[in-house]
Amino acid sequence: MKRTINIIAFLLISLSSITVYSQDTIVNKEVEVIKAYQPSISEANKIYTSPKIVDTVRYTPVFDYKIESTLVPVTKSIQNLPYVELGNPPKVKENRGYIKAGFGNALTPYGEFFLNTKPSKTTDFGIQLYHFSSSPKVKLDNGFKIKSPYSDDLASFFVKNYFRRAVLDWNVQYKRNRYNYYGFPGTDTLLYNDTESYSNTLNKKQVLNNASTSFNLHNIDLHSNFLYDVTLGYHYFWNATGQKTHHGSYDGQYTISKRNYDIIIGSEFDYYYQDSILNPYTSDNSHQFMYAGLSPQISLGKSNWNLEAGFNLSAIIDNDTSAIFHISPKIYFEYRPIKDILSLYAGSDGQLQTNDYQSMMEKNRYLSFYDEVKPSQQIIKLYGGVKGKFSHNISFVFDVGYSINSNNPFYYLEQINYQGTSSLLSNLFDVKYADVNTLKFGGNIRYSSDNVTVSLKGNYYSYNSSDNITLTNMPSFDAGLDIMAQITNKIKCRVNTTVVGPRKAELEVKTYMIDPISQLYTAPVITTDIHDLKTIIDINAGADYLFRKNISFSLDVKNLLNQNYQIWDGYNTQGILFLVGARYTF
Repeated sequence: MKRTINIIAFLLISLSSITVYSQDTIVNKEVEVIKAYQPSISEANKIYTSPKIVDTVRYTPVFDYKIESTLVPVTKSIQNLPYVELGNPPKVKENRGYIKAGFGNALTPYGEFFLNTKPSKTTDFGIQLYHFSSSPKVKLDNGFKIKSPYSDDLASFFVKNYFRRAVLDWNVQYKRNRYNYYGFPGTDTLLYNDTESYSNTLNKKQVLNNASTSFNLHNIDLHSNFLYDVTLGYHYFWNATGQKTHHGSYDGQYTISKRNYDIIIGSEFDYYYQDSILNPYTSDNSHQFMYAGLSPQISLGKSNWNLEAGFNLSAIIDNDTSAIFHISPKIYFEYRPIKDILSLYAGSDGQLQTNDYQSMMEKNRYLSFYDEVKPSQQIIKLYGGVKGKFSHNISFVFDVGYSINSNNPFYYLEQINYQGTSSLLSNLFDVKYADVNTLKFGGNIRYSSDNVTVSLKGNYYSYNSSDNITLTNMPSFDAGLDIMAQITNKIKCRVNTTVVGPRKAELEVKTYMIDPISQLYTAPVITTDIHDLKTIIDINAGADYLFRKNISFSLDVKNLLNQNYQIWDGYNTQGILFLVGARYTF
């Protein structure tokens, strides 16, 4: 019995030792498994040894006929919506250019030629030529039908040079715009005849010429902590009445990337020399001045928000008057509570506007070619809004803005009456200045599908000014509707509608009387005639038919309702215009 107990005890001790040894092996022993390496890179981008060329010839521009009926002088300040993406775009065969030509009523020929060379690893260049002209008879408010021929011409040569880490774009261009001073703000036929016999502008020709060149250099090394985008330019502008301007410009933006934020520095410098133009501060016929601006910002953000904060600092330096300085906060904040669906944004801005001779003549081509316009200032602009998508096909933006503006130019016409002699009414606009605060509400809704794109946008404006002048050419609202529809594989249609609310126009009348004693003219008695310019409703429609792979035909109708509205006081627009054309792509 004792022997049996001893054997059982020995077996239990042995089993216990084995169990303890086994537990030590499992718990304390580190096991390292070695297997073949299988790399997995998430969202990696291939880095090419040379820049990947973006083919600029895959290009289907919408031809702009540039006729008078679309030149509505309204600033559309609402933000533009991004197009709704509908999956991967279809592959389009690359082409090198096209030639397009056509004609219309009112002796209207037009043509355009665009050629882009076959892209290479180092250079891409092309050329564009454009011409459009028309000779309509425009019916004025006095019932007269007046010839108002005009033409637009363009010749442009552009080059893109690719380097290892940068791209250089440069362009040489010539633009020519020819038109007549045909307008007359009134219904008095006798006054029209008197003005025509004395005026040196009524029914006379004007030509605006602009020869320019620009160079843009920007880097494409996305892994660099320093990005730059620099543009240098020169414009030589002259017209048929003998005025000339020189404009040299520099514009640069630099981005320095830090670990948690970016530093963005914008800078600008412009030099202007204007000859045979009346200096607004002196009696000289020449003027030179400079503009300098600096806009530093810090940018930081997360997945659902981003903030850019800094300021605008600028100055206009002029030897003929005191320098003008400007500083305003430059802030933009965006919060995205629902990514890719809803964004809220707000910001502030402000700027100086040089109102140089070339830009003002292009804005209002009937402005007095003798005079120069003084600079103006947007002291501060506050804005905010909401943007996003209602659905996969419908995007939207609604915004509100308030701006405080100083020394804004407003246009008026002048009539001079002499007792006992003929009277003279000018059809060149002079300028008055006023400080104006503007409140704006705007919206834009766009629907996009495979075959249809519809965009509806509009703005409502409210103005407030303490200056005792008429705020001319300032509509209380404007709106636009654009429709593009692919009817079949071969037919595409488009409709463009612009509506601009009524605006005020001012005619300043100076009457000189003869003193009965001295028989000399007395100081003028000044009165003003304030009248409304009617609402503009401009509808343009067109269609394209793809006849063959590279050949298409087009039909366009401009000013479909044949409206006789006035873009500027006295300048009635061209009536309905039919255009047919053909295009060959190669």
